[in-house]
Amino acid sequence: MTVQGMPARTDDTHTAIRDGLRQLGVRVHDTHEIGGGFPDLVCRHHEGPVVLLEVKTPGSRRRLTKAEAVFHREWAGVVFVVCDLAEAVVVVCE
Repeated sequence: MTVQGMPARTDDTHTAIRDGLRQLGVRVHDTHEIGGGFPDLVCRHHEGPVVLLEVKTPGSRRRLTKAEAVFHREWAGVVFVVCDLAEAVVVVCE
């Protein structure tokens, strides 16, 4: 459950990205249940920067919820929106 009491949703895309990054040696913390617009995954590859990922289903046009849009706007860093493992690898590992 999220902090708002609504069930957090994930799909096959979320699982594939999370598990695929882990198989590549990326440290991945699955944070989709935090809610409040907080991104789905917090990642770090080797000694690189911490990267926040918002996972969207392909074809969703990467539309953010209101809470996600507020978080992205107010966050001091960058939150990347990804729809597949290949996009996540580019953002996290390169």
